[in-house]
Amino acid sequence: MKYLIFNRTDGVYAHPEAVSHAEAQRLISELKQRYERQGFYSSASRGRIPISELELEVVRDDDPDDESLRSDLPLFLLLGFIGLFVFGGTVLGILAALGKIG
Repeated sequence: MKYLIFNRTDGVYAHPEAVSHAEAQRLISELKQRYERQGFYSSASRGRIPISELELEVVRDDDPDDESLRSDLPLFLLLGFIGLFVFGGTVLGILAALGKIG
């Protein structure tokens, strides 16, 4: 059976691939150690939070009934990159035209 690492703090998956349960636990430990060196976790919705408030959970990859674990991450990332390219480029273009940058 394969498992995913779900970041309940931000409602996204913390690792892109399904792994064994032992590997998922190891990855969670590594992620938390990385954030501890940094001193905080930067939440998309709550800003900088203590590591103790970071909620990472090992979940089964094959649970079709759990709507809260369905990942829209690939779509979210695609739309994010498109938005960054389109709107980011537009904002930079406007700032450049106004002489604010470049």
